[in-house]
Amino acid sequence: MSAAPRVVAARRALLAAAAALPACATVPGTGPAIAAPTLRIGERWRYRIVDALSGRWIDEPQYEIVALEPRIRVRVTDRRSADPFVEEWASPWVALSERLEDGGVVFAAPVAVIPAGDASDARIATTYVDPRDGIPLRWTQQVSVGRAETVEVPAGRFDCLRVSRVVAFQHPEASRGNATRSETLWYAPSIGRWVQRRVEARHLSPSIGGRDAASVGEAGVDLQRLWQLTAWLPAPTAR
Repeated sequence: MSAAPRVVAARRALLAAAAALPACATVPGTGPAIAAPTLRIGERWRYRIVDALSGRWIDEPQYEIVALEPRIRVRVTDRRSADPFVEEWASPWVALSERLEDGGVVFAAPVAVIPAGDASDARIATTYVDPRDGIPLRWTQQVSVGRAETVEVPAGRFDCLRVSRVVAFQHPEASRGNATRSETLWYAPSIGRWVQRRVEARHLSPSIGGRDAASVGEAGVDLQRLWQLTAWLPAPTAR
C-alpha cells in the first residue's frame, strides 16, 4: 500500500472512533493515578516554544494563576499577542478554555489535559469554538498516562509521568479535512504541571480532479512544536 492510502486509512479509523462516541461523554479507564496539585494564586510557569524540526524560536509564553474561585483562571501572556488570553479550568487540569499555539479555544464540555485520580485513560467528544468567530466545531480526544520518565529542560531535571493526548477535530478552514493533533506531555508532580510538551498537528487536503476527491488527498503538517519549561515561580509567601 502506498503512503497516501495508508494516511487516508489512518484518518478514517480515527474519525470512525470519534463518531462512535456520544456527545459530551467521558469514558474513564485504568492506570497510574495522578494526584491533583494544590494551586496557589500567583504561581507562574514560563515556557520556550521552538519548531521541533529546525529548533527555530517561536515564542515564550508565561502562565500565571490569577483566581481559584469560582473557577481556576490562568492568564497567558506571550511575546506575539497584544492581549493576554485567560484560560478557565474546572479543576486541575480539566480545561474549559485553553490557549493553544495559534490562539485560544473554548470547549462546550470540560476537557482533560492531564488526567487525575483513577481516570488515567479518558475519551471525550464535544465541540469547541474560537472566541474570534464563535462557530462550534467538533473536538474528540483521548488522554492516557504512560510510563515514568526523567526529563531535563532549561528549568532543571524533573521526574515525570508521560501523558498522551490524541485529538481528532474539525479545522476552522474547511479545506483542511480530517485534522488531528497529537501531544505528548511530561507532567511533573513536584511542580503540579507539565515541563515538556511535544505537539504535532496534521490535516488531509482533498485531491483535485479525482473521482473520489473526498477520500484521496495529500497529508499536510500544520505544525511540529516543542515546549520546554524555562522557569517556575511558586506563589509569593504571605508575610
